[in-house]
Amino acid sequence: MYPTPYYSMIRSKNHIYDFRLHMAQSAMTKGVKPTARLFKTSAPTVRKWRDRFQRQGLSGLQELSRAPHSCPHKLSKEDEDFIVKLRKRLPGYGAEHLKDEFDLPWGVNSIARVIRQRCPTRIRKKKHQKKNDLRHIKAAYKPYTRYQIDTKYLNPLILN
Repeated sequence: MYPTPYYSMIRSKNHIYDFRLHMAQSAMTKGVKPTARLFKTSAPTVRKWRDRFQRQGLSGLQELSRAPHSCPHKLSKEDEDFIVKLRKRLPGYGAEHLKDEFDLPWGVNSIARVIRQRCPTRIRKKKHQKKNDLRHIKAAYKPYTRYQIDTKYLNPLILN
């Protein structure tokens, strides 16, 4: 059973943080193995949170990022800027087209990732939005300045 009363657990804003805090405090008073049995977890887990709490205090109980510290194959800032410059000059070109046209040394996926992250995409207008825009443009025309006449030539018709 959870050693903290249910009511106080529900009222807390961050259940996991409070759980870890109680676990670390219990480990320092009762010991690692009794705390592991009480919280229904393993001893290494209890040791991890106890040690983090002792070293860093309350901030040590926060979840750490699982993102890698570095990405060795990531393009440099200058390379990314070059790709963005090409893309802005030719907005219709995708990653594959840019690679082929300019003989870029990077992979298509790398170029596509840079375009996705750094180049804003144009949001296409829906059909009804285009129609409304055209209505406003046509309403601004002066009367009788534009004509449209449909004609049909009946010369080749021979009546029998």
